[in-house]
Amino acid sequence: MKHSRLLAFAVVALMLFSAVPMQLAHAQTPYSEKLNVYVAGSNALWYFTFDGVNGSSHLSALESTPGLSWYNVTAISTLGWSADSQVFGPQGYNLIPAPSIVPHGLFLTVGADSFSHASAAAHALDSYLLTDFVSMSNATGVFTFFSPVSFSSLVPVTLLDGFLPRSEGGFAEAISASSLTASESPFVVLEGVKDPSGSGFTHNLVVGSITPSALTSTGSLNAAALFGSSVTSLTASAGSTSSVIHVEALAGMISSTDNATVTNNAASFTGSYSLSVAPGHTVYSTNATIVEQPAPLLATRAVDVGVLHTNGDLAVTLTFTNLSPKDTITSLSFSDNWWKSTGEFTFLGGNDSVSSASLGPSASVTPVYRLEYTGTAPGSVTIPASAVRYQYQYGGATFNATAYINPIRLSLGADDAVVYATLQPTPSGSLGKAVGTPQLFNITLVNVGTLPASSVVVAGKSVPGLAAGGGTATVTVSQSAPSMTDINATQSYGVSYQDPNGVALNATTNTVADVFSQSDMQVSLPMLRVSPTFHAISTSVTNLTLNFAASDIAPVGVSDFVATGTLPAGLGCGSVSGLGISCSSGTLTISYKTLNASTTIRTSMSYNVTSGSNYILAPFTFTGQAAGASVSGSSGLVPVPAGLTLTKEYSPQALFGGMTSLVSVVAENHGPSPVYNATVSTAQDSFDSLTNSSSSLLHRTVGSIAVGGNVTFSYRVSASQSYGNQSATPVSASFYFGGTSFSVSGGSTTVQIYQPLSVAVTTTPSTPEEGKTFALSVQITNPSPVQVSNVTFTFPLPPGLTLSNLHGIQVTSKGITVYLPSLGGGATAAANASVVAGSGQTIPLTGARLTFLYGGATISGTVPSTSSLTIAENILIRYTIPSVFVLICALAAAFYVRKAAAIAPASPK
Repeated sequence: MKHSRLLAFAVVALMLFSAVPMQLAHAQTPYSEKLNVYVAGSNALWYFTFDGVNGSSHLSALESTPGLSWYNVTAISTLGWSADSQVFGPQGYNLIPAPSIVPHGLFLTVGADSFSHASAAAHALDSYLLTDFVSMSNATGVFTFFSPVSFSSLVPVTLLDGFLPRSEGGFAEAISASSLTASESPFVVLEGVKDPSGSGFTHNLVVGSITPSALTSTGSLNAAALFGSSVTSLTASAGSTSSVIHVEALAGMISSTDNATVTNNAASFTGSYSLSVAPGHTVYSTNATIVEQPAPLLATRAVDVGVLHTNGDLAVTLTFTNLSPKDTITSLSFSDNWWKSTGEFTFLGGNDSVSSASLGPSASVTPVYRLEYTGTAPGSVTIPASAVRYQYQYGGATFNATAYINPIRLSLGADDAVVYATLQPTPSGSLGKAVGTPQLFNITLVNVGTLPASSVVVAGKSVPGLAAGGGTATVTVSQSAPSMTDINATQSYGVSYQDPNGVALNATTNTVADVFSQSDMQVSLPMLRVSPTFHAISTSVTNLTLNFAASDIAPVGVSDFVATGTLPAGLGCGSVSGLGISCSSGTLTISYKTLNASTTIRTSMSYNVTSGSNYILAPFTFTGQAAGASVSGSSGLVPVPAGLTLTKEYSPQALFGGMTSLVSVVAENHGPSPVYNATVSTAQDSFDSLTNSSSSLLHRTVGSIAVGGNVTFSYRVSASQSYGNQSATPVSASFYFGGTSFSVSGGSTTVQIYQPLSVAVTTTPSTPEEGKTFALSVQITNPSPVQVSNVTFTFPLPPGLTLSNLHGIQVTSKGITVYLPSLGGGATAAANASVVAGSGQTIPLTGARLTFLYGGATISGTVPSTSSLTIAENILIRYTIPSVFVLICALAAAFYVRKAAAIAPASPK
């Protein structure tokens, strides 16, 4: 069976690959390259094909799968689409190489002898593409899988860099990973076919996208500018057996001065261009001009009478109008010589033809000629709907075209109703409407007969009777493009009527070349995007939210928009939020009567997951109505890695400041699918410090976490003195699941740091005096809820203090000690003694120390904030003896004076 027949989805883009022998995976032979460009409107779908590229070691697991005969890997992103882009998709020309259009994803189609072998082949790619494939279809020998791979983060470093033949130069040099991922609709296709000899697989690669504004204002296509501003030329590879640039005008015709094969089909208004490029030759421009809007010629015919008798005169007026406001019509050639073949008319004068006439934009020419009817037999003759040949200039190129003038039936020798009809756009010069926009035409009816016309019907519309001798009526009709691709609405309209005797008659209008534009299409482009967010609210509960965004990014709104999706049995319905969203029995529905153009409506559904699993949700499909047509689409698969749990545990989790705790961080995958390229990390908490200063302790990176596997690491911290319930820094994880990058956080926990023990030392009275006994009290308080042991409080005593009546206080040579074997949570213990100080002094507390034991660790408590206790001087004691001594001395001096006076000699008389 030929390879093209094995493809799971036969699209034009893949059918147009260069038909050259493909290279074996391990062969070093030349390959072929081809650039295909499809132009519709101002956009161009382009892709390079490289046939015979070398395989990659990353495919060995896939290609060694038993029963595998071929495979096709297609990755695509449509996140950058505009309304015009969908003309290349399933609703239009169906050139996008994917079975359905999704925001982004990866399709895998394999030819295998059984589903089990096909499934094994799919999972052989999981680790390379960091994804997990889900089965989509199971046909005989052909199996399709899907994965919601993120294009920008994975495809460039896998399918692109792994297989693009850059070493061969040539067309491959035009492809930049950054430019490709930033383009409107990037896609990469990798195909492999097993060689009949069994020696390996042959491979080809397709790389492409959509580029807006691919045509200049003059219709020129610059192929080099399609792939990024830095690309100015294409050079054929010196090693390629064939290098071809192929251009298809899907809605237009092509003119070129290149040495290329150009083929146009005027009837379908399509064209093709094919240029073979010699090895090593450089192409700077394709020199291809594409015309998508022909310069339409309005050709109409009118007569002054519709009934002729012998020797009667007839005036025929021809009107040729260039309906284009910018293009010139040249070589207009037409001869209205129908009368010559009848043998019943004589030419009287005027001009019945034009030859090589030129009509500028919106210009007209009106030749008139007169005939004499010389016949005698009654009957009728019809002036035929003849072809009018002309040419027009566009972008410096010349194109051939044809218009058809309206026929007119003439009655000969008998009175009759004679109606002719002409068709012209309104307003004049308005042709070239975008797809989705109606074009109006006026159909003018004229009765040039001698009898009235009745029962007149044109374009399904009834018209009151037309009076004889020039009765007229005008009917307005609307034309629209039947579809995005059926844009050539060129047509004429038939008219039916009756004469007074009830005889049915008819007429036909001229034709007008009405081609609708695929630029700025006025059509809807509804999209539904679904994304999950996660947040662990505890070690056992994760908040999962599915976010829905329904939008119409086109200029035409959607009515009756309904999206539905069946949720996995293990997930079911959550709590919905927003307008138009509901969920029942595992089926979610989003419904809007009107989804306005260029708007987005956001809703969500939340869960608190206690036993999570990894899910890949089936596509949420939607339908709607737009401009009378049905529209549909889907969200694509949605990866939901709710099975990855993050925990952060402390041992111990309740401790006093200064203690060390072992922190264990665990990321565990509960399955049923692996995650890839996982980095699990945390940060230092505000309430502790690393015992080892290396920050490398705080993260781990692994290639994958298997189902049931985990990433675990631990480190030690020392708790600070900031007591209370402290929130630990959460754990974060970045990883790939379903080929999509996720960053989640969780595992935050609370660590309790107990308030340490404290001691208060007081005296009674509060200001003791020397020489007087005072009470010394020591009070130790445990404000924590846990019991501690080996509580020891010491502080030095200065000399000169005498202690007695000791209760719980021990006196040593170094000071006093209060020791408690244990102290319960919230308890207070007191010790006291009687103290006498021999002199005024201070009892220093700066040397005081309070320690206790908890969890095997010795911890310091809080000592009094005052630096010392002051013992005041006692003045009465300190100054009593010196005063008595002075009094005694004074009394002794007085006694001595009195005694001396008593023994003194008598004084002489």
